[in-house]
Amino acid sequence: MPATRTLFGLALSGGGIRSAALCLGVTQALNKHGVLRLTDYLSTVSGGGYLGCCLAANWWGMHNIRWSTDAAAFERWQKREKRGGADKYRPYWQDECPAPPESVADRTRLRWYFPFPHVAGVKETAMMRQLRGHADYLTPTGLAAVIRHWPALFVRGLVLNGLALAPILLLAAGLLGAWIDASSDAWLSSGWFDVSTPAEARGLAVHAAVILGLLLLLLYTISRPLRLGLEAAYGWVRRLRLNTKIKDIGAPPVDPVAADELLDIKWLARDKTRDLVDWSTIVLAGLAAFAAHPWLVWLVGTWLADPRVSSSTVGVAALSGVVGAIARQTGALPPGVRRAITIVALTIAGPLLLWICTVALSAWIGGILTSPNREMISWRPDLLTVSGVSFVLWLALTAWLYDCNEVALHAFYRDKLSRTFLFALHPLNRFWTIHVDDLKLSQMETSHAPYPIIGAALNMAGDQAQWSRGRKCDFFVFTPRFVGGPRTGYCLTAAMEDVNKRLRLASAMAISGAAFSAVAGRSTVGYARFLLALFNVRLGYWLPQPEAVVGKTRRKAFKSGPSRRFLGDRPGPAYFLAELTGRVQSRQRFVYLTDGGHIENMGLYELIRRRCRLIFVVDGEQDDTKAMRFESFADAIRFARIDFGVLIDIDLSQIRQDDRGFSKQSWAVGTVDYGNGAEGLIVYLKSSLTADVPEDVRKYRMADPLFPHQPTTDQFFDEEQFEAYRALGYHVGDRAMTELVDPNTRARLVRVQQS
Repeated sequence: MPATRTLFGLALSGGGIRSAALCLGVTQALNKHGVLRLTDYLSTVSGGGYLGCCLAANWWGMHNIRWSTDAAAFERWQKREKRGGADKYRPYWQDECPAPPESVADRTRLRWYFPFPHVAGVKETAMMRQLRGHADYLTPTGLAAVIRHWPALFVRGLVLNGLALAPILLLAAGLLGAWIDASSDAWLSSGWFDVSTPAEARGLAVHAAVILGLLLLLLYTISRPLRLGLEAAYGWVRRLRLNTKIKDIGAPPVDPVAADELLDIKWLARDKTRDLVDWSTIVLAGLAAFAAHPWLVWLVGTWLADPRVSSSTVGVAALSGVVGAIARQTGALPPGVRRAITIVALTIAGPLLLWICTVALSAWIGGILTSPNREMISWRPDLLTVSGVSFVLWLALTAWLYDCNEVALHAFYRDKLSRTFLFALHPLNRFWTIHVDDLKLSQMETSHAPYPIIGAALNMAGDQAQWSRGRKCDFFVFTPRFVGGPRTGYCLTAAMEDVNKRLRLASAMAISGAAFSAVAGRSTVGYARFLLALFNVRLGYWLPQPEAVVGKTRRKAFKSGPSRRFLGDRPGPAYFLAELTGRVQSRQRFVYLTDGGHIENMGLYELIRRRCRLIFVVDGEQDDTKAMRFESFADAIRFARIDFGVLIDIDLSQIRQDDRGFSKQSWAVGTVDYGNGAEGLIVYLKSSLTADVPEDVRKYRMADPLFPHQPTTDQFFDEEQFEAYRALGYHVGDRAMTELVDPNTRARLVRVQQS
């Protein structure tokens, strides 16, 4: 829909604390030139969302906190400060308004307020000191916090994830034990540990392999007749449904040939046949491997039954020897081969670990490795018992114990971000700040501030390929009024908060910055996904499906009362299994959200969707220090062209670095063609160095050549590092706004307003 007026949008890119510091400097420059107060939309992603949510919290605090006019109370708060502290800082509103307010309560009537002004001769505000003092937000108390908290977090997650997998492992171990118990008399007649009967155990594995080969040969032989049969069956069922719907509206029946073409029966049957053949192959291979387990157990038992063997010593020594030999051999291989070996090793490591646990658990259940004499075991659980225990344990985990969002690192990450960025001016003392951790999304101030858009990525690797277009994820946003995305639909933010009581502004900020996750949209590392999920490297969040929140399925999906607790009102172990296997879908009762940078790291996409005519994009992501590639900005241009048909034309040659690592300028101006004569203007601001940067920034660059593109994994900023990025952002924004007043740019702005 064309905009009724010229909308102005500001996009703050991802990049962790690096991007937050850079965007802070840019917004200070935009505020200085009177541009920030004209912004209609503030679209943020990941690290840019740190600053965006911080601004939103301060805007809400200024317009909604009940400011005290009790002079005595205000005086008591002043006395609690350090001696002389209150006289060192001028009131911040003297730099924001032509004249200071007459009373403290008058602050609520300010129509525009910026908490981080950068004015010559004026010391920093309490809000600015709060940001600068918490730049090292993950470890504010130093190395002691890392040693104390982080190992405990990962160990706790690993234990709870193992507990979530316990029912499946227990059921598999029970099946394995029952199979060995049933086959022991047939193939291992002299006992499980009798070393004189290896032929019978080997014979079982050989027979299983032969049967597997014959079944696969039969399956592949009948695949074509099977496909033709499925095609006929699907065609008949689909035509029947189609004609029933057509009959209901009073239209004539559809010809069978036309119905087949309309419903694409042929391709549907082919896909279903291939799926059936693939899954049958996997199941048959699994059954063959399962049938060979008695032989494996016999081998393990023979090895451990030898009194000369110490299982722990030999096991550790053997494992160390194997790992050392592999490391020595792979060290001399080409990089491509080493990478392939690493991928294979990481891919099989997780399933191999679970398989070893299953065998060990089966041995424990049946007493295989604990007692060679079966008669000494007074109780041997059968398959029915093990299955029943597994089912009860699964229900208990689903209903009461396991919650994906609580087990993952989301809560830890959310609290760290909230304590650093969600604060507002103290109602009794303008030199202090208060935390607003409980601030809801629906409470954010929008009447006298830009409308916030917090971007995230909706992971849907398990959906059909045509929906994801190979992106493995889609766009998802949090705003004061609506939550959702094109794939999931939208619901009212207040309705989502009513269903998910823990959803706050802090949660949205943490979700938007959840960069490290086993399932990470376009950035998913498939071969490492299993291990990352198993060892709890998960910052993502399972949110109720927006359509389920407002649609007809709400009564079934999110019940209240005892049935809600029994059926599960939280993402249970099944959703952890979806993360483990990558089968994350957009039509589940809960959808999996991660860092918005996993789909688009600029925040530009949502401004294009809203057809903003003037767009400022601040790019603070990590780029190549030798040759800038502008990867995320180029991706945003591609998404806009494919999804909306919007063409963005911009020349970035002046920003590219020379041999010394400097750019001619750090900004560029381009055009946005919405079609039908609607034209927009885009101003792109990049974290790059020019020859006239401040001396303290130049000095920091000389100390660290990677600046200003240090790795995003570095989230432990000190004062010098934080100030270097902030000063660079202010320099980039100030120079851009100063030079944007040239006649050519003015003429383009006039054309945008007239189009």
